[in-house]
Amino acid sequence: SRIEAGARELRGVLNPLYQALQHIYGEIDAMGVADGAASPHTSAAWEQWKQRLGGATARAIDALRLHGEMNQTQLRIILGCATRTVTNVVAALNQAKLIDKNGGKISLKEL
Repeated sequence: SRIEAGARELRGVLNPLYQALQHIYGEIDAMGVADGAASPHTSAAWEQWKQRLGGATARAIDALRLHGEMNQTQLRIILGCATRTVTNVVAALNQAKLIDKNGGKISLKEL
């Protein structure tokens, strides 16, 4: 449909910016710069989890840290991945006991 085509085009245009911002925030977190909400220790702990889990799961941690609670569809759109991938990502985060589920929405636990 036109809406889906438009969403794909918009994602294609915005994805490089989104990835650049993720990289910048990752570097800031790695430096231990606190924004008032997260301590350097918390940022370091999330960086360790991201390194351990890798790939789309690491990107999901960044997205959930940046955007807060969201449902799987929102997370899938932000990650630009397939439904099966986001299902696997949520399962990995849940198995690692890193997320809370609330009425179909997912959020990261406090570390």
